[in-house]
Amino acid sequence: MVDKSRYSIAGRLMFYSAVSVIIPVLIMGVLFTSFLNSRFREYLIQENNRIREELVSNLTQYLEKNMTLDQTWMEQFSNVYMEQGMFISLNSEDGNLMWSCLLNNSEICSMHMEERNLDFIDNLQTATYEVPIGASGHFTYINISYIPPDEYSGNDLFFLMEMFKMLLLSMVISLIVSAVASVFLSKSMSRPLENLARYAVRLASHDYRAFDSFHKSTKEIDELHSAIDQLAHSLESQEKLRKRLTTDISHELRTHLTTIQSSLEAMIDGIWPSDKERLEGCHDEILRLGRLVSGLDDLHSYDTAIKIIDKSRINLKKSLTSVFQLFENDFQKKGIKWKVESDNIFITGDEGKLKQVWINLLTNSLKFVETNGEISVTISGINPVQLIFTDNGRGIDAEDIPNIFERFYKADISRNFYGSGLGLSIVREILELHEGTIKVESIPNIRTDFIIEFPGE
Repeated sequence: MVDKSRYSIAGRLMFYSAVSVIIPVLIMGVLFTSFLNSRFREYLIQENNRIREELVSNLTQYLEKNMTLDQTWMEQFSNVYMEQGMFISLNSEDGNLMWSCLLNNSEICSMHMEERNLDFIDNLQTATYEVPIGASGHFTYINISYIPPDEYSGNDLFFLMEMFKMLLLSMVISLIVSAVASVFLSKSMSRPLENLARYAVRLASHDYRAFDSFHKSTKEIDELHSAIDQLAHSLESQEKLRKRLTTDISHELRTHLTTIQSSLEAMIDGIWPSDKERLEGCHDEILRLGRLVSGLDDLHSYDTAIKIIDKSRINLKKSLTSVFQLFENDFQKKGIKWKVESDNIFITGDEGKLKQVWINLLTNSLKFVETNGEISVTISGINPVQLIFTDNGRGIDAEDIPNIFERFYKADISRNFYGSGLGLSIVREILELHEGTIKVESIPNIRTDFIIEFPGE
């Protein structure tokens, strides 16, 4: 059995293009042939009637002027119409034969009958007309024997064959033109798709180099190329983040474990005394490792199981002020001023989870705000409600801003700031649960704003 999925796009396009042309051309050929036969038969009938009417009219005019038939004139007259398939005989009123082309003009008559493959004139159709002879009051009967219109003569057949040849030639030309056009169309459509397929294979093998051999073709393919380009940039960014994540986690674990290991080995070897201060140092390092693992667990919980939020009506100013007060001691140690500027603005959400957002953002600001710095929150708006966390700390570099909400990302790994790199990831996860958004604007060493928006009540 043939696997249809193995047919190429070019082959399918060529097949469907050919079918879409061949079928209409064949239908057109059949309809044209039928129409031509029908119309040509109607034309022959009309022409036959016209010739007979003309014959009778001319002969009537002759008999009105001449009381007798002139042999020479009748031969010439009958010759003209025998060429058109009309064989004439005249009878008197009493039925006597007055003149016949078969008897009185036999040589010419036999020649025309042979040309038309006629054996007996009696096999032809005959029409009889009554014609007066002058003013004598007598009549003659004109008998016109003719070939039936549905039996084509040699000239008729030649004409039809020429028409059919032209029709066949036009059909062949149409098929050739359509074949060339379908090949061109299939190639022009399939070639960029094949290139994009190769591009996708490269992406699967982690080759994120830009795809330069692409030429503009159609709108949809251009959009597909643009989408794959964006996917490549995203995958490349994720690959860098993954490598950096591996480095950061190994660095975090190795630093803490090395510190604990060296301290314990020194105490075991008797180099350091096993006093309370040394043990507390090891304990602090273990707590830091615990916070790292806890952060991973928290992020996983927000990703998976804990998607149901306990909604209530929240006074944002009251909620934020209570969190700032928790950090009052830290603020005093660094001489940091803080304030919450807001009217009584309410939103609906899970206050416990949103307090985790405030805590994470304040913790992040405390790391980077120098002594005697400032941290503030401004709340405004109705729909949406906007919160702006502002500090005058070290700030964030422009190249780091797109990645700071990625897991384990640290904007400056050269500094020994403690943390798992999960705080802002958790912030984003919680805000998404509340249909909120967050973005960052920062001027290094001057100002950093975390801008949060919630839908209004």
